[in-house]
Amino acid sequence: MWLLTALERVDCTILAAASLEALLIDVLDGMLELFECDRAWLLHPCDPAAAGFTIPMERTRPEWPGAGVIRERVPMSPEIQRAMAAVLETSKAVRWDGAHGPVPRLDETYARFSIRSQMLIAVHPRSGPAWCLGLHHCAQARLYSDDEAALLEAICSRLADGLTGLLALQSSLADRRRLEQAQQKARLGSYEWRRGDVEAYWSKELYRLLGVEQGTKPAMVTSVVDAIHPDDRERFQAQVGRVMQRGGEYQVQARARRPNGEEWIMHAWGQAIVDVSGQLLSMMGVAQDVTERVQAGERQRGLEAELRQSQKMQAIGQLTGGVAHDFNNLLTVILGNLDEIRDQLLGRPLGIELLTQVQQAALQAAELTQRLSAFSRQQPLQPRVVDAGRLVGSLESLLRRTLGVDIAIEVVQGARLWSCEVDPAQLENALLNLAVNARDALPKGGQLRIETENYRGDTPRPEARIDPAEAQEELRPGEYVLVSVTDNGVGMSEQVLARAFDPFFTTKGPGRGTGLGLSMVYGFVKQSGGHVRLWSKLGVGTSAKIYLPRSLRPAQPTEPPRAATEDPRGNGEAILVVEDDPHVRSLSVRMLERLGYRVYLAEDGPAALGQLEKYADIELLFTDIVLPKGMNGVELSKIVRRLRPELPVLYTSGYTENAVIHHGRLDPGVQLLEKPFTRAGLARQVRQALSGASVRGQR
Repeated sequence: MWLLTALERVDCTILAAASLEALLIDVLDGMLELFECDRAWLLHPCDPAAAGFTIPMERTRPEWPGAGVIRERVPMSPEIQRAMAAVLETSKAVRWDGAHGPVPRLDETYARFSIRSQMLIAVHPRSGPAWCLGLHHCAQARLYSDDEAALLEAICSRLADGLTGLLALQSSLADRRRLEQAQQKARLGSYEWRRGDVEAYWSKELYRLLGVEQGTKPAMVTSVVDAIHPDDRERFQAQVGRVMQRGGEYQVQARARRPNGEEWIMHAWGQAIVDVSGQLLSMMGVAQDVTERVQAGERQRGLEAELRQSQKMQAIGQLTGGVAHDFNNLLTVILGNLDEIRDQLLGRPLGIELLTQVQQAALQAAELTQRLSAFSRQQPLQPRVVDAGRLVGSLESLLRRTLGVDIAIEVVQGARLWSCEVDPAQLENALLNLAVNARDALPKGGQLRIETENYRGDTPRPEARIDPAEAQEELRPGEYVLVSVTDNGVGMSEQVLARAFDPFFTTKGPGRGTGLGLSMVYGFVKQSGGHVRLWSKLGVGTSAKIYLPRSLRPAQPTEPPRAATEDPRGNGEAILVVEDDPHVRSLSVRMLERLGYRVYLAEDGPAALGQLEKYADIELLFTDIVLPKGMNGVELSKIVRRLRPELPVLYTSGYTENAVIHHGRLDPGVQLLEKPFTRAGLARQVRQALSGASVRGQR
């Protein structure tokens, strides 16, 4: 009767337990009372091979605290190891009380916790490792009866069933928590609906994604559709609706909007099951916030487009630079020989007039090749620290005359404008190109605004839209002088804007443009270490923004233009001309001899070294930079300076290939005569080079 009453009490305890912890506490408290023991405990896992163990749950008399109460790890001893092994070998209760089993030896652990008698049994839930249920008598030894052993075995059986259910529930809850954590991290919510359900099941993350508080709105499949952005809802609803009618899967991406107005991008996947009559049986699916992924993809595509654009511009630059080199050689011969012909036509007005027209055409061709060099960033710049606002102001009267009275020009100069280091002549040329483009975009007149201001590269500017023409390179952080040229003309389409910087691309009619204006601006600004952006919209206008790096040095005063003088002549000085093009070489010889110089010739670097060794009276090396036979003009000059340090060098080239130009300027001490050159230009540069040599000699 006592045993049945005790078991009934244990059954009620196990059935009433709301959690694993409550179950264990109630069972162990019951054991303290039923067995009148001093300590009841559970050990988990029951592993005799372990180095030690802890007691996760223990109930004791106040005067007999155990390892579970003091939260201490107990080292494995041979006596405890033997007890665990014995428990695992049987399904019966193991009694260590001297009558049914050995009395626990008084080793250190047993002595520390005053264990006089103990009864143990292994608890085997349907899953997971075994537990060990035990009780201690500490105040005095106890002989355990068969009824007490049977009671412990019955408690063990019921506890195993209770543990199985609660452990499964605990595992399920843990899995659900992990799923919720995974969904939260992935920003992915789920839903499920079956026929007969009043509402669908929504995961916590789906509530959060949709911005809906749980319980405030019916959880319906259609509520997910309601969250879709109005512009995408019809497409989303059509795909989901088709699956609900026919069964199958759907997968769709669309913009969504939360009740607070926040927009995000949803990627939804789901499936529906219908019966043979087409009635919907169940539906389940997920919705994921992929906003960051989509934005990252857009950024990646932007970087790839930027790289492709950069590679395209580099390839075009190399091509145009090579074309410019060949054309400059041809134009040097044409312009030089036209100078020679002019000398032969003195006193013949008609011949001079015709010759002048040819020279003007050749000079226009030279200007085109100069623009090609500007785009390929190989033109030699002469940068100075300038006040861009003052430079723009000095152009105002010229612009008014150039653009005409139908275009209202407004020049706005920023307060306390920083200085910048730039080639002032090239900046003026760039601004004139932009102004002329604006004039062509204003066939019926309009407004042109040129503005200068200070700009920090890390300052967000919502109006500075990135255009497709550069795809567009990001502006590096830093301080810039910003020069903007804005018109309210016809504007450009996105297709035209994407090609605006391409050489020879133009929308103007035949004979009205070369397509090199914006290319020149692009190349010049890039070569100056700056940045250029275009913004344009059809029917609104165009804005070109030039960002020039700030200089911390004060602006230099503008030099007045030099008065024209006669071509300086030589006094019989000997010049070594090194040029691989026979026509340019022959022309150079004739012009130098007419100017009063003696000339020696060489067609490449090794031949030039031979001439220098042979003729000690050479006073100037005049060499092309691009030469054959593996030695260019710069390499030649380095060898010459070791042999004759006092000998000055004058370079000439139609395309420098970074040989003497770095960071947009000539290397220090370098003198360069650009092709195509005229006799007057050659005369001035040669005299300057020789004069510099005499000054160095005096020092």
